[in-house]
Amino acid sequence: MRIFQRSVLIAIVTALAFGQNKNPKESFTIAIKVETHIVKAGSAVAVNGRLTNTSDRPIDASGCYCGPAGLDSYLNWEVRDVDGQLVAKKINPHPELATGSAILDRMIQPGESLAGDQDISRLYDMSRPGQYVIQASRPTSEAKDAQIIKSNKVGVTVIP
Repeated sequence: MRIFQRSVLIAIVTALAFGQNKNPKESFTIAIKVETHIVKAGSAVAVNGRLTNTSDRPIDASGCYCGPAGLDSYLNWEVRDVDGQLVAKKINPHPELATGSAILDRMIQPGESLAGDQDISRLYDMSRPGQYVIQASRPTSEAKDAQIIKSNKVGVTVIP
């Protein structure tokens, strides 16, 4: 009887351990790409972002083209230099003059995607020659402890 109980206990502990290691299926994926990986200093750095709904329910992708950079807010962006340091965001002298337009009730249905080009160099100072790594992200919900889904990383080299 003891051997049976011990076997059952081992089976339960093993099942719990494996269950804790499973990642829940992400409700969406993010993929980014650039048309050209080499740009001249001062030129636009356009990145295409694609958010694909991999869940069985619609995803709210409402947002706005807001702030001085005018980027669509359905994705958050991060730019790092070759040393892994965050690149500074551009400082606009009169952010109060920025215009914007709301994008309300934009839903991505299961299996569908939302894609668009964004000029990341309008938000980040990529004027200095060098190598940069760009990544997009988005939280799975508005909850404070929401999981953050990240895209692939793309490299861009800025030349003089």
